[in-house]
Amino acid sequence: MKRLFATLIASILVWACSDNESKTAGATSETTNGLAFRFVDADSKPLAMARVSLYSVADMVKLDSAVADSEGVAVFDAPDEDCYLEGIAGEDSTLMAFEPFDTTATEVELLPSASIVVDIGDLDSAALEKMNHLQLMRTPYVANFRDGAIVFAHVPSGIFNVVSGDSVVIEGVKVDAGGKVDLKVEPAGTSDDDASADTSATDATAQDSTAQDTTARDTAERDSIDSDTSTAFIFEDFDDGDSLNNFAKSHPNYGWYVSEIGGAVFTKPSSITEFGQILDSSEERGKFLSVKFDLGDSGMVLIGSHIGEDTAYFDMSSLTAIRVTLRGDGDVSFALEHFEEVEANHFNKALWSVKATGEWTEFVLKPGEEVLMPEAFQVEFSAVSKEIALFSIFMSSGTFLEVDKIEFVGVNLK
Repeated sequence: MKRLFATLIASILVWACSDNESKTAGATSETTNGLAFRFVDADSKPLAMARVSLYSVADMVKLDSAVADSEGVAVFDAPDEDCYLEGIAGEDSTLMAFEPFDTTATEVELLPSASIVVDIGDLDSAALEKMNHLQLMRTPYVANFRDGAIVFAHVPSGIFNVVSGDSVVIEGVKVDAGGKVDLKVEPAGTSDDDASADTSATDATAQDSTAQDTTARDTAERDSIDSDTSTAFIFEDFDDGDSLNNFAKSHPNYGWYVSEIGGAVFTKPSSITEFGQILDSSEERGKFLSVKFDLGDSGMVLIGSHIGEDTAYFDMSSLTAIRVTLRGDGDVSFALEHFEEVEANHFNKALWSVKATGEWTEFVLKPGEEVLMPEAFQVEFSAVSKEIALFSIFMSSGTFLEVDKIEFVGVNLK
């Protein structure tokens, strides 16, 4: 299902740091509210809903964030310290940029994101331990383990040092926009001239790696997920009233976003700029999600959340059920989606559909009962279960939906 973001409800974290020179020029527009920048693609077309952030050079703490308007313009308060400006567009970081923040700039170009895949080969346990938290130097971004490799799934173009703790593992990795870089880490003392790095590089100049905001879970951590079917993780009950799902209590997280697809529009509220606008409450249930919408002739609305950060994915193969309490008047689909983009803005997903009623009802969605439709990227849960990145709710008929609680049974994501 192609996602066209209309509104993003979240604080956006992004994935990489570049040594490239700034691709901006001109003079920033000064407004009564701050400094305005226009975000565009390679053809200079404005990128509506681009998500942009400022990161401190000193410690990679995010200082500010904004979402670009329909003309691709985002406004920031002037920072009082040196920082990086990052832009990201597209649901899965399709376009990206990361560059020194230039207050004289007026336009920022976002280019196709790339990836870095590090083959860890036949490393012994000691060397492998150093790979647990690979990250890009002077960034808050770490890699994910996947099929015997370590993957930075989405990074902007630039030159990177890959580090583990204070040690440089791979130095000077050049990444072109839209490209993929395959690297290999060889055991210490290897004579292979093709080796791209040596994990014994402890004599390398110590690098600044203060940003240890780990977003990926290492193999041991993922393998420790409790498979007991009595385990139930409350992914969201909305009672805290914020835009973050409950997984954010232990791991960085974007939060919820909404999208209007194919001419559909939200009618309550008509303009969603804050997550609290789509929450309601009652004495019986506390806070719950509550939206109304007009789907037009063939539209659809979406409410979704990354389970972790943009490139993070999680092994949910022990899932035995999703329990969702809701009411509404139409067809509602719930999906757990794979992290890897099949084609532009398309992801394989396990999807379940229910018919909502006007009464609060708990629906139990089980693996093996998903709706299979390969042409719509709907596959068996087992095909995506080990690398889940997104949880999505689609409304394809009706006029309203309210959701009170979402639980994952059989997995422990705490």
